[in-house]
Amino acid sequence: MKSRKGIWIFWIVVCALAGCMFLNQDHSDAASATGVVTASSLNVRSGAGTNYSVVNTLAKGTKVTVLNTADGWYEIEVTVNNEKIPMLAGKIITWCLIIFMAADSLVSAAALMRQDQREKNIPASNVVQQWLDENYDDETLYKIYPKAKKPKKVDKSENITYSNTRNGAAL
Repeated sequence: MKSRKGIWIFWIVVCALAGCMFLNQDHSDAASATGVVTASSLNVRSGAGTNYSVVNTLAKGTKVTVLNTADGWYEIEVTVNNEKIPMLAGKIITWCLIIFMAADSLVSAAALMRQDQREKNIPASNVVQQWLDENYDDETLYKIYPKAKKPKKVDKSENITYSNTRNGAAL
């Protein structure tokens, strides 16, 4: 299990670094004006006028984007986190996650197939099967997949007799 944790931690670090490389860049839209709340608090209303209800209150220092102005009122958009992941970083993160999910699915499928082979008393015949036996034993798989059906043990001492007859007639 130690080597498995190391691989996943490595992929998480790679994906995080790929995504964070570009986060400090300014990606704001040049067509809209930006501003900062300078009052101690600012009431955001549902419309342009004091007769409209207050829908939010912004604290001093909150960044806003001014979308429109009318009669001394500003239509604003408040962005909690105004940093966007750039296209390249997004693609890198997406592909890292796709590769991670594909690898995870392949390892899970291989571990389940190996579990089935162990139930049939088939010994490990290569390094990959040995690794699966060491890292994904039956107890570990039952923890990962608690609702999976536990396979029935096959009693090899049972003798099964087959017949070449159908409805009493010989074939």
